Amino acid sequence: MWTLSGANTFTGAVTINAGGLVITKSSGLGAGTKTVTIIPTSNPSSNPSLQLDGSGGNINLASAISFTTSYDAISASIPIAGSGAVINVAGNNTIQRAFGLTSGGGGTTFLVSAGSLTVSGAVAPLSTAGLGNRTLFLRGAGTGTLSGVLSDNATTPANKLTVTMDAGTSVWSQTGNNTYTNGTTVSAGTLLANSATGSATGSGAVTVNAAGTLGGSGAGGVAGLVTGSGRVQGGDGVTAAGTPTLRLNAGLTFTGTTGSIRTAVAGPQASATASLVAVTGNFTVPTAANSVTLNLFDAGLADLSGTGGAYTVTVLTYTGTTNATAANFAVSPANFTFQGTPSVLVDSTNKLVSVTFTPTPEPATVLGLAAGAFGLVNVVRRRRAGVAG
Repeated sequence: MWTLSGANTFTGAVTINAGGLVITKSSGLGAGTKTVTIIPTSNPSSNPSLQLDGSGGNINLASAISFTTSYDAISASIPIAGSGAVINVAGNNTIQRAFGLTSGGGGTTFLVSAGSLTVSGAVAPLSTAGLGNRTLFLRGAGTGTLSGVLSDNATTPANKLTVTMDAGTSVWSQTGNNTYTNGTTVSAGTLLANSATGSATGSGAVTVNAAGTLGGSGAGGVAGLVTGSGRVQGGDGVTAAGTPTLRLNAGLTFTGTTGSIRTAVAGPQASATASLVAVTGNFTVPTAANSVTLNLFDAGLADLSGTGGAYTVTVLTYTGTTNATAANFAVSPANFTFQGTPSVLVDSTNKLVSVTFTPTPEPATVLGLAAGAFGLVNVVRRRRAGVAG
């Protein structure tokens, strides 16, 4: 492991074939236009990485620095913990320039161990003939943003891009108008589709496996069919204000029995707001009872007294057909409890799924109600005593 902690001015290229190179400043990789190459001499044992440690100040790598990478940090089909081609060690750091994905170490892994990493440059396979498909792996425990365009190679269309989240608990947001075609898989962590225009996940299919979450609220939404046994949610799953909406523009199909829809709810019963999943096309669920869980999150329920009536919120809309019935859904609160039993409505006329529930009164509210009742009883007793006297 080597650390470059100075304000460097060298103008040559940077090549990392083994071990880690740590930089602690924006000038850590020197000055001028250059390419940083990260490819292992021996895959995966060489374990090459560029590590951004912004603990002493955030790092911003200039647009003059581009990258050629191939290191997926996988051994025997299992991700290597703590490894990746680019590792965000600490700080809220930014890489401005493009990544060209090549061969020699498989795909390319971005790992955010802590803090946040923003990659604002484009990401695509190189045009090398015969290179084939390249995978961008997103891992870690922090947060990441890919704001540049993710695409197949423009001049060699056979070199396609795939995006995969396969390890960790990180939250990655894709905000570009992405055009890659080889699909997206979320098997761990959370991927947020936050593109303002165009599909955040390109045109390919999206698979959300049991430990993965697909969310976001970008107007561009998701162009490909979404399938799997994981979670979908509008926005970040904990915010209800403004009705954050995940737009699935080619349908949603749940498989298995672990699928869920997360809905954040806030406000009083009469004017509650909630996040939403909006499906353009068909909504399909497994035929088994309770095969999809409606997971409700208290994002600011205003009346938990149990006296203001039940909440009714729409969790999903669709434009095509559905095979779902109320029996296919179980309802589970994420951070509060129910009073009584919630009910689910699949409204085939208005093409929506809604849930009606009443929160259990909070302890402080219950005590307040009890104290009020006790006071009322005492007043009545005093009045009766006065009449009797």
